[in-house]
Amino acid sequence: LQDGLQAKRAYRFQTDDDVCGPFARMQDPARRRKSKRQQDQQIKKTTVAFDNGIAEREFTWELSGLSWLPYALKQEQRECTESTPFEVDCHDDDSWYRLVFSPSAGNLDFTMNSDSAEYDYTSFESDTRGTVALIRKAANYGTNLDVAFFVRNVGGEFVQWGDRRREFFAPIPQHERQLCAVLGPDLETDTKGIFGLSFDELLGSQWVKNDTITIKVTIKEMVMRDHPEDEDVRVGICKEIVEHVPLVQVPPSTFAQDLLAMLTNDRHSDLTIVAVHGEAE
Repeated sequence: LQDGLQAKRAYRFQTDDDVCGPFARMQDPARRRKSKRQQDQQIKKTTVAFDNGIAEREFTWELSGLSWLPYALKQEQRECTESTPFEVDCHDDDSWYRLVFSPSAGNLDFTMNSDSAEYDYTSFESDTRGTVALIRKAANYGTNLDVAFFVRNVGGEFVQWGDRRREFFAPIPQHERQLCAVLGPDLETDTKGIFGLSFDELLGSQWVKNDTITIKVTIKEMVMRDHPEDEDVRVGICKEIVEHVPLVQVPPSTFAQDLLAMLTNDRHSDLTIVAVHGEAE
């Protein structure tokens, strides 16, 4: 008997909420009664942020004995030298970089044969030419890069060479050859050389001190965590600011104002005070 009463009670509650009963099917599910918690809040503001997970890194590279570099490269049978690898985003295996320097603005492939273990940093177009370049490890996943190059003068101050560039490197189908991302101040210009100087001019310029040149690169990277062949790529992160509102909107109190009006201008008052000895001041 008790179970039957509980079932009937539950049925009445569900009927009141239009969950069951003769009118349940006529009720739009989207318009069903909200919970007390839902009624008590509303979205006041939404923000979609696209600058999440940006990694930043500065890397300084010093080349000493600079005047000997062209002759050393002839011995090595290559046209450029390279820095040690360095990492920008520690959470991504592909976020590794090298700087390369070519005194003749020549070929930026710093390996001496195609079987080299450094292939990860030489997978780019063979006609890529420049004096200084930043090379990202070959990968199929894309990335977003914000890069600027600086050279230190004899006074110790780093001066920016070229414009800061922000580039998107598209992902590559996973069955195809991995490619490097390559950026440099004079890769796409007709005039080559650091600040447009030839190598001989560079040796006698304010950018070389004690036969040493110092180059710095600043990098901001937003790596691509997902590949579009696997799933839809979504970068923006949505944040909501929820404002709590009372279930019943109570107007502000006017009690004090009404009381004051009764004393000052007889408003809302049916009581008249008459002074015994004439009008009150």
